[in-house]
Amino acid sequence: RQVSTQSTGSTILAEDVVNLSGGIVTPGGKTLYGIDAQHYQKMQSKRDLEVERDLALWISEVTQEPVNPDNLFGSLKSGYILCKLMNTLFPGSIRRIEAAPKHDAFERVSKSF
Repeated sequence: RQVSTQSTGSTILAEDVVNLSGGIVTPGGKTLYGIDAQHYQKMQSKRDLEVERDLALWISEVTQEPVNPDNLFGSLKSGYILCKLMNTLFPGSIRRIEAAPKHDAFERVSKSF
């Protein structure tokens, strides 16, 4: 769902939060300002969540790996599922695939602080 802001006329997604200083807080908790916020809004306005969900379900069917349909990019972030998809579509195209990490290394470090 998209919401138009009165002051700037720009479009933000309903799950994004505009904080008191005019920045946008993304679902991941990152606050964006200025041109970063505008770029983020533009990227989000072009996303089609229905297509993303369909793609996630297709990738999950093909690879037999769980893919979160509500967070496609997060599911593909490590590259493990993408490598499995390539090997399923084109056998032998990727010789060695590292095991899927349980957590992103950066996530582990940031959670420790």
